[in-house]
Amino acid sequence: MNESAENKFISQHWPTDHLKLLLKDMITEEENLKSRIEKNIITYRKELDTLYHELSIDPYQECRVKIFSDLRQQIHQLMKEIGHDPETTLEKDAVCDDAEAFLLTKENISALQLIVCQLEVKKDDLLSTKDNLKSKVYNLWSRLEFTEEEIKHFEASLKSSLSEEINEWQLELDRLEELKRANMEEVIEKIRKELLEFWDKCTYSTEQRESFAAFYDSNFTEELLVKHEDELSRLKSYYEKCKSVFEAVERWEQNWRLFQDFERKASDPSRFSNRGGSLLKESKERTKVQKLLPKLEEEIKSFIDTWEAEQGTVFLVRGQRFMDYVAKLWEDYKLQKEKEKNERTAGDFAPLGHLEKEGTGEGQYFPISRVPRGAWMVPEPWMKVIKEHLEHTWVQYKRGCLTPFREKGDKEGKGGVEVAEEMKEEKKVKYKD
Repeated sequence: MNESAENKFISQHWPTDHLKLLLKDMITEEENLKSRIEKNIITYRKELDTLYHELSIDPYQECRVKIFSDLRQQIHQLMKEIGHDPETTLEKDAVCDDAEAFLLTKENISALQLIVCQLEVKKDDLLSTKDNLKSKVYNLWSRLEFTEEEIKHFEASLKSSLSEEINEWQLELDRLEELKRANMEEVIEKIRKELLEFWDKCTYSTEQRESFAAFYDSNFTEELLVKHEDELSRLKSYYEKCKSVFEAVERWEQNWRLFQDFERKASDPSRFSNRGGSLLKESKERTKVQKLLPKLEEEIKSFIDTWEAEQGTVFLVRGQRFMDYVAKLWEDYKLQKEKEKNERTAGDFAPLGHLEKEGTGEGQYFPISRVPRGAWMVPEPWMKVIKEHLEHTWVQYKRGCLTPFREKGDKEGKGGVEVAEEMKEEKKVKYKD
């Protein structure tokens, strides 16, 4: 390569190489700077941690300020709601106007959180106490027959804080207890009405009700009142514990009563005169109930078995185990149906009346059951109606009350039977001629 060509090559490539070198130097310098900054950050953090430790300061001061503000607001609100005045120095510092005077140390923040928990527990206790007092007061208002206006007037006078409200409810309860003692007999009688209601709800048998002897005591004393209140409280608790079971049993009993209604209607001959498809509707409903009853029995039995296993006690309906109670009802139903059937059978062979031929003293019996084999049969429920109708017709015939015999007999001064016999003889002579 000659000298001119070499110079030309250098002049073309020198700027590019120079730029590469500059960029490399810059990158190296930036990497060194980054390394120094990272080392400084580590150093400064260690120094800050040392200072925080020496000064007992949380490194997250701003976060702690927010936590303190929220806790302070909660404490202030809870104290206002329950009517609690600050007692300890920490409580006073927490709700004082000068928030900056409170040291935001880790221990102080934890102490404030504990105060909030304590106040919330106290609030729950006060609410429970208030609800208990209200329940007792409302119960006595009801028994002593207080008016709605009197109740509203008392509630409107209540104070805002829980502590003050509880004090007012307690005073009202004390006043009502005095009235209760002054009206002991009236109060006990009202409790007895409630007992009757819950005995029904709890499906108590007569024996179970009679076991509470105090119910029949006429010596109205404080001791008798306590016995009634304890019994009512026990029944209410038992009902709430078994409410779902009682509701299931009530559903079965409703369908059982409906089934019995359908059975009674089925024995009523007048139902065949109904129009508008009511018989078809009744038949469908009856079939539906018949299918539903055994299904409900199985469901309730399974439900009661589970309940008895959980409660460790026996569930009684009218003094019996549920399935025994159901079996007894079905057995009584079958016996009643059998009794009705036997009565109808006996009635079929009983005489319709002692039909005596006039002047002869002879009688004949006409049992309905003597129907030729293969003849059209009347439905059993109608048999009694037919019998009564035939008996009535024969009595009227004997008395000569049937037309046309009665009308002809009145004109000729003869009895209806005599006229009938003469007309019969006249027809014989006519046909003979």
